[in-house]
Amino acid sequence: MKAPKGQVGFTLLEVLAVIAVLGIAMGVASLTIGRGGAENRLTDKIEQFMALSEFASDRAILSGDAMGLLLEPPQWQSESEFDWENLGWRYRWQQGNPQGMFVDIPELEPISFDPETQIVVLIDDLEWRWEELLDRSHPVTAYYSSGDISPIEIIITDERLPDYEQTIHINEYGQLEWKEFAEELKAREDSK
Repeated sequence: MKAPKGQVGFTLLEVLAVIAVLGIAMGVASLTIGRGGAENRLTDKIEQFMALSEFASDRAILSGDAMGLLLEPPQWQSESEFDWENLGWRYRWQQGNPQGMFVDIPELEPISFDPETQIVVLIDDLEWRWEELLDRSHPVTAYYSSGDISPIEIIITDERLPDYEQTIHINEYGQLEWKEFAEELKAREDSK
């Protein structure tokens, strides 16, 4: 059937072709998203950690109170060895109070990594020996109201991903930085 003069439209065949192309594209996208596995999960967790670290830095500056990073290995989270084998490292940002203690922030829930994820922490280039600590309530690092953060390096690996290592450290501006992500961004800028 011919459209009246001056009227433009799509035929049924053209509309079906567009729907088919969109369906194929959505299928490929869902396969790509679902296929990411352990590396994508870990990358998402590190991105979340970095976003919360930025929030902690801003909150320390704006509120005038220090914000401390409390890291908890699985062994600190459960008394039973059988329980902690299914737990991953957990972290939370806490706020300092006038008495010099760090307390949980109700709106910031603790966040856990997968049980296969391993974390090594270096403080002033020395490995944090969490196994030897009796008092587990002290943060491993803190942002202060000046915007400064105590020196730290966090190395993240995963037993499901051989040769995968990500490092979070203090950069030259005194901020937590995801080293590999920053290097990738710099390489992209340099190639332009």
